[in-house]
Amino acid sequence: MLIFIDEKPYKYISKAGQHRLAFNKFLILFAISTLSLGQWFEDQFENNTLYYNKGKIDKNGLLLVDYGKINQSDTKTLYQYSSYPLSKIKPYRKGTAITDKTFYSVPFDGFADLKTTKTLNASELSCYATYGLHQNYQLAQLGYGIKAVEDVDLAPSATCIMTNFPTSECYKYSGYESPTVPVSAATCDTFEYDHIEFAVHKGGVVSSECIPNTAVPSDGTKCSDSSVKFKKYFENYKQAGFRGNVDTVKEVLIKCGLPYTYEHGLIMGWNDDKWITVREYIDSQGLRSYTYVLGVAQMEGASSSLSGWVFHNSVTSIRTAVSVIAAAVVLPALALFL
Repeated sequence: MLIFIDEKPYKYISKAGQHRLAFNKFLILFAISTLSLGQWFEDQFENNTLYYNKGKIDKNGLLLVDYGKINQSDTKTLYQYSSYPLSKIKPYRKGTAITDKTFYSVPFDGFADLKTTKTLNASELSCYATYGLHQNYQLAQLGYGIKAVEDVDLAPSATCIMTNFPTSECYKYSGYESPTVPVSAATCDTFEYDHIEFAVHKGGVVSSECIPNTAVPSDGTKCSDSSVKFKKYFENYKQAGFRGNVDTVKEVLIKCGLPYTYEHGLIMGWNDDKWITVREYIDSQGLRSYTYVLGVAQMEGASSSLSGWVFHNSVTSIRTAVSVIAAAVVLPALALFL
């Protein structure tokens, strides 16, 4: 995923990150050229299962991502993902079920008063990372997710997340290991979007009352305001992809938090046959208000296919799912982009 600000997606991506982006684009083009991307996705991923990216940031700041074993003469594997079935996850709110007529992950009537809903101020908007993650719904997914799962009302600190970004990175596959490449410190103006989930996994999320969304601090382990208690949430959480139908999205909502779907964006619940969505408010003149409002979308039929991702505790992922593709084509390309 990319963050698009002022229609300049590369503004926040380093040269190494651009190489990975180019490689991902190659994979998509390859999949489309061999069979439809939708069919490729269906062939590789099971319904009603969460898939987590492998890799984590160690205590020395190294992000090591192992793409898994690629065997040209055998199953032609590309990536390995950690996975976990939704059926093994219990609802975070007792007594809820996908058969309920109505479910709201966060209060419907009190939505406007939640801290994540609060309009960004001028100082926060001057930090383009905060602005970008707000526009990209990452702050919404984390903030409302913490309210849903932990019942804590906060506005997430994007700048604290950035203090947990890696200082170096290394990628491996099938006996090959790339050189360890230094990573520049994240700032309000420059950061790599694909490091966010790894930073959340490493250091969790704190409130913007603890560390304001105006500048990246030198120390992300204490609050800027000494009167505010330093408290982390969603530590060990990663973005988890999923696919399925309407019931799958409902399961994600009651068991994990707010899913961001390709079809409707961020969903916070349902009412009868309507999805209740979260969107950034844009007025009739096309101007952004830098706040979130609720929306409504028609729910699909039972046989419709839906997909998206959600933040969830990756410690629960216990088995590996292997994505299959023609390694004879991928292997030479992979070496070029690492």
